[in-house]
Amino acid sequence: MKVFLIRHGESEGNAKEIHQSDDISLSDMGKNQAHKLGKRLQNLGIEVLLASPIIRTQESAGIINEYLKVPLIYDPRLREIRRPSEIVGRPLNDPEVMKIKELIKESHHTQYHYSDEENFFDLRTRVQEFLQELNTRDESVVAIVTHGITMRMIMAEMFLGIDFTHELFHKIASFFFVTNTGVTICEHQDKVWHLLSWNDHGHLHC
Repeated sequence: MKVFLIRHGESEGNAKEIHQSDDISLSDMGKNQAHKLGKRLQNLGIEVLLASPIIRTQESAGIINEYLKVPLIYDPRLREIRRPSEIVGRPLNDPEVMKIKELIKESHHTQYHYSDEENFFDLRTRVQEFLQELNTRDESVVAIVTHGITMRMIMAEMFLGIDFTHELFHKIASFFFVTNTGVTICEHQDKVWHLLSWNDHGHLHC
């Protein structure tokens, strides 16, 4: 199985650099990015499109599928990590927001919750469930439209499995940047995942 992992197009929240709610739409740039990616992917043999049900990913997947014309399935396990309600809609660099996020980060080795957010273990569990089901699908080529943190958790599970910890995941999340509509290609062969490309966004420069 070959898997195209795709981050959604730029959202209005990305453009404003805020922590986003689920109902924030794509910006005009994000829609343009999704059209460019759809054109690029249309002849690559993709058989099914799996997507997060959050609005910015729904919109991205819908535009991409104008070109692919394949079954489009929304899976809540592909949604972005849920942040505490207290920081939603607030700037990424807000000092109070940064303090809350640091407190959560320091507690990721436990089952701690600041309020109603998902922690490391919550996210990891739903990604594990998704990957177990993905491995049972019949398609040979699958595209997945998801979010930056969720994509990096998928990658960590694919390639590190039980060998990665919350500390290592924070390094992956910090250093392995994902561009809006960036494409990462993986292949599952002989029970092992192989990384073919990371964050390819050449279509944005065409």
